[in-house]
Amino acid sequence: MGSLAALLATPTLARRKVAAIADAQHLSIGVGGVRPGFFSVTLRDVRVAPEGEPGIFATLPEIRVSLSLSFTPKRVELHSGELTIDGSPDEVAERLARWKAKRGPASTSAKKDNREIVADGLSASWTSPQGTVTMKGGSVAVEADRLELHAESVLAKRGDGEIVVRGASIGLDEKRQIRLVQCEALTIALVGRNAPLEPALEKPGREATPPPLPVIVPVPKKGEKVAKVSKAPPAEAVPFTALPFPDLEKARAVLALLTKSVADKLPEGSEVRVPALSLEVRGSDPFTLGPGPFSFLRGKDTLVVSFKSNGAAGSAPLSVELVSPIAAGDPSLSLDGGPIPLSLLGLREGALGLVEVTRATLFARGRVSLDGQGKSANFDGEVKLANASLRQPKLSRETIRGLTLGVSGRGLVTGGSLRLDDGRITLGTTSLGLHGSAEQDETHLHANIAFDLPTVACQELGTSVPEGLMPTVRAIRFSGAFGARGRLSFDTKNLDALELDYAIDDRCRAAEVPNVLSRERFATAFMHTVTHPDGTLGDVRTGPGSGNWTELGGISPFMPVAVLTTEDASFFRHHGFNH
Repeated sequence: MGSLAALLATPTLARRKVAAIADAQHLSIGVGGVRPGFFSVTLRDVRVAPEGEPGIFATLPEIRVSLSLSFTPKRVELHSGELTIDGSPDEVAERLARWKAKRGPASTSAKKDNREIVADGLSASWTSPQGTVTMKGGSVAVEADRLELHAESVLAKRGDGEIVVRGASIGLDEKRQIRLVQCEALTIALVGRNAPLEPALEKPGREATPPPLPVIVPVPKKGEKVAKVSKAPPAEAVPFTALPFPDLEKARAVLALLTKSVADKLPEGSEVRVPALSLEVRGSDPFTLGPGPFSFLRGKDTLVVSFKSNGAAGSAPLSVELVSPIAAGDPSLSLDGGPIPLSLLGLREGALGLVEVTRATLFARGRVSLDGQGKSANFDGEVKLANASLRQPKLSRETIRGLTLGVSGRGLVTGGSLRLDDGRITLGTTSLGLHGSAEQDETHLHANIAFDLPTVACQELGTSVPEGLMPTVRAIRFSGAFGARGRLSFDTKNLDALELDYAIDDRCRAAEVPNVLSRERFATAFMHTVTHPDGTLGDVRTGPGSGNWTELGGISPFMPVAVLTTEDASFFRHHGFNH
């Protein structure tokens, strides 16, 4: 565009100069009209494309060139225009590479170019088999020592996902290297797909293929010859994958490749700033995270990517930071902040079944460090969700309220082993400690697990269960205390050698029982709620004195024996739980 500005203020000379530029730059340039002005010239209906390369062209309704007293161009203005690209990214890259090869190496002239280029009202569209990209409200400002690009909006679509960028700006230095990238808002929208809970049924009218019948080989009579039956080849061994250990070496290799690719394209000190980054997952269980400030810094030896939520009075914002070394070193991911309301993280009412999101809070602190070779990762942290409310019909007909759940621990994980030190799961005020190890290869899994539930008041144990999850039991007032500890050790190669040692101290007693659960209620006829086969609820009158009740003595003596044999042989000897 700067070369296109070197025009003289006459139509004939202007067209000659355009033709010369086209030949030198291997461009196909068409000009609909030329209008000379006072120390200026205006080109109309301009179309520009790389010579011999299809699918890339720009249409510019008007280009105005201001000239100096010596008739040299000093300013180029465009106030509208459109760039159109068609083809896959690889195809477009190949076309541009061929065009650049035709142009030859860039000029090494040290002469400073003081021409100024200003363009606004630009748009662009890129269509490829992978998706589409559209840009609106684009502008360009070029001076000798700087280049600034801006777009009011950019929309990239691929499949069901899309990326929306608003107020994007890119700043380049005098060497045309990126120094700063920023935008007002960035939204990444994905579509989540729920896997079916049950295997797909056969289509109506189509009979399922039955399994093959066993082959019965007759016993040969004495002296009778029997044809040999070839044995089926042994089934191929399937690697043992009871625990989904991560592929740390692959994760390290991918992260190193991405880090180096970005570092090679950005000079030291380059920065990306997004004041409002959002992530949307659409589908049957939609939710949103953000908006929050996002930043990316290319340092001397590392790339640092960070995201921070909006803050709340009396609590620190939740921040996530990834530090990835450009060369050798250990990448790390850290998380810190809160407790912060879920609403400030961008979670909307009903997302993931969560309701009353302004009351629920999240606290997180932790760090994961991956060694430079991708052999192991150290982790240490805790996450706590407090006062959450969940509406999930599969768990409860009522809204589950007062859910306070925490998970913490530290340890080491490799591609085939896990060591957990001081792990802890907290529900309400009740805490269960865990520690142990697990090792897995293609043939077996060996694990040692120990747990410890410190002695806690039974009433406290009951109130730790969220409201709505066990509504009937929650109405009972308990006395006494409860505690437990135990250890489990096993190897799938020899399950007969499994070791299970535990001790349960159960001194819980029901001190106050609501009328609906009292023994007196079941001494006479009572109403009982049942679920019908179609899922609807109904009330049935049963109990002593009703037509739907049989005393124990009136039942066949074989019936209790059958139930005990098939269900719980020690029913009359244990106290509610068969250890």
